[in-house]
Parts: sequence; C-alpha cells; structure tokens
Amino acid sequence: MTGNDREWDSLSDVWCASRQEIESAPLRRMVASHRRRIAAVAAGEVLVVAGFAWLSWLAVRDGVAVWEAVWLSTLWGFTGVAAPFAWWNRRGAWNAITASVAEYQRLRAVRRMRSLRFGCALFIAEVVVVGAELVWFNRFTAPAAVLLGALTVVVGAWALWMRNRAAHEIAMADAER
Repeated sequence: MTGNDREWDSLSDVWCASRQEIESAPLRRMVASHRRRIAAVAAGEVLVVAGFAWLSWLAVRDGVAVWEAVWLSTLWGFTGVAAPFAWWNRRGAWNAITASVAEYQRLRAVRRMRSLRFGCALFIAEVVVVGAELVWFNRFTAPAAVLLGALTVVVGAWALWMRNRAAHEIAMADAER
C-alpha cells in the first residue's frame, strides 16, 4: 500500500489550493497504479498459498510423522488467519471511494496501521507457537533461539518505522481536511 508520497502530496496541494475545476486524470492514474500494486500483492499471496499447498503435498505424500502433522497444522492455521485478514483489510481499496486525495491517503494509512497491528500480533503468536513446538520436539537449540530473537528485533524495528510512517500520513491527511 505504499506509493509515491511526493506525487500524492503534490496532487493534494494542488487540489486544496485551487478554486478551479481540477482535472481528475492524475488521481485516476494514481488510483490505477495503486490498483495494479494491490493486484500484484493479491497474486503474490495466492502464489504463496499455492506454494504452501505444494509443499504440504510433498510432505504428506509418503506419510506424515507427528512432527510434520504439527508443523503442517501450524502452517495452515496461521495461513487460515492471515489470508482472510489481508483480503478483508484490502476491501474497498481497489477504487477511490472519495474525491479527496487527503481522504484517500488517510484510508490507505489507516489500513496500513491496522495491518501493522495485526501483523505484529500474528508474529508474536507465531514466535510463541514455533518456540513451543521446538521445545516439544526437543529441537530448541541456541541457534534457534538466536534466530527467533534476531527475527523479533528486525520485525520490531520494521514495525516502529511503519507505525511512524503511517501515523505521519494520517496526521498529514487530517491537517488537510
């Protein structure tokens, strides 16, 4: 849901400052670009789920050990939570539902903030579940702990950056109202 912020800001400034009829072609062009990105993300999500299905088939075709059944249940459980949320959160984003660039930006930023909160909660749940499964199957080693810790630091830093960015976009859009 990222875009060219300078282009949005420029269009928003022109839109707010002008008393004349503003040509809607730039907004249509930007919405079309955003729609293409959303379509690419949706296609990527479908490919990831298809990849999970293929890998699952490879895992079960010769029989399933207990640990494989647990990992597959975890994989499909988290996929079953994440995929519907992503599609639900993206609803209405395929078209501009307002005539205001600022409101369009604000809606995108609100969706980004909601995705961020969901993603962080899902990541925490995944770390807890994966850690518990590693302990259960006696596979929790120092390298596994370091890897989980490093992933948590990276995801935490990314989440702070994205939160600040989305909060800034919301504040800018609110200021233009």
